[in-house]
Amino acid sequence: APQHGPLVTQRASPYLRLAHEGPRATSALRRLFRPLLAPPCVPDPRRLRQVPYVTRGDGLMYVLDHHHTLAALELSGWEDVEVTFELVYEFDEGVLDTSNNDLFYGFLSGKGWTYLLDEQYQPISWRELPTGFDLRLYRNDLYRSMGGFCRKYGVLERGTTLEDRLFFEFRWGYLFWLNRNGPDSESENLWTDMRHYRTWCHMTSCLDEIIHNEFDVYKFKPNEVCAVAENFDIDEQVEFGKEVVRPCYRAACWALRDLCENYQAKQPVPLGKMSKLFPGTSVLPGRVLTAPPPKWQGKGSHTTEADV
Repeated sequence: APQHGPLVTQRASPYLRLAHEGPRATSALRRLFRPLLAPPCVPDPRRLRQVPYVTRGDGLMYVLDHHHTLAALELSGWEDVEVTFELVYEFDEGVLDTSNNDLFYGFLSGKGWTYLLDEQYQPISWRELPTGFDLRLYRNDLYRSMGGFCRKYGVLERGTTLEDRLFFEFRWGYLFWLNRNGPDSESENLWTDMRHYRTWCHMTSCLDEIIHNEFDVYKFKPNEVCAVAENFDIDEQVEFGKEVVRPCYRAACWALRDLCENYQAKQPVPLGKMSKLFPGTSVLPGRVLTAPPPKWQGKGSHTTEADV
C-alpha cells in the first residue's frame, strides 16, 4: 500500500536517495504552482503524483521517479505539503547482496530503474547521483528536456508499452545530441534544412545562457542555511518559465521536427551507440507526428490550452 510522508526537507533528505538523475527542470515549478487571481502561488494537490521507491534494508528510500516534483516543492519553501510514497520493490538479501552498491545499482539498471549517463551521454558512477532534492545538485540536460517538450508540442508521441515509455525523452535526446554538430559531423545527415539547424542552435545557446548565467534559479534556495530567501520569488520563477523558457523550447522543437521526420523515414537504421547506452534497443521509441504543432492562442501570447 502507498505510504504517506511529509514533504522532503533538508532534515528528511538523508533518508532518501535518488536512483537516477535528471535535468534541472524549471517546468516542474510551473506544473505544481499555478497563479490564480493573484499571488502567492500555491501547490496544486491534484498534480502531485505517487513517488515510487525501493528499499534494501538500510533504512533509506531510493526514489525512482518524480524527483523533479520533490525538488520543486523543496525549492518552493512549502513544508506542509503531503507527498505519497509508493514502495514498488523491497530487496531480499537472500537474492541480492544489497550491501554491494555496484550489484545494487546494476540490478536497478537492468530493471530500467536507474539512469547512469550524464548530459553528454557519458557513463557516470552511482557515486555521482544526488543524495537529496536540492536542484543545485542536479545536472541540466537540455537534450532530454527537448525530448519532453517535443511530446508537449506535437512533434513526438510516446507509445503505451513499457518499452516505449522507458527513458523516452532521454532516448530521443540522444538523437538530438548525436546531431548537435550538424550534417558535417560524423553522425547521420538528418538535417535537410540548414535554416532549421541554425534555429535549433540559436535556441539551444539561448536556453543555456538564460538558464545558467542570467537567471540561475538554482543558486537561490529559500532556507535558513543559504539565507537568500529574499532573492527568491516563486511567482517570478513560474512566470519566467512560462514567458521565457517555454517559448525557447517551443522554437527548438519546431526546428527539430525536420530532424525527427528524417530519422523516422530512415528507420529501422540503428542509431549510434544506442544499443550500448540503452540495452535492448537500437531504434527510437514511439513515433513522429506529422500534424502541425498546436496553434498559438490568446492575446498574442504563446500559451496554449495545455499551458494553462
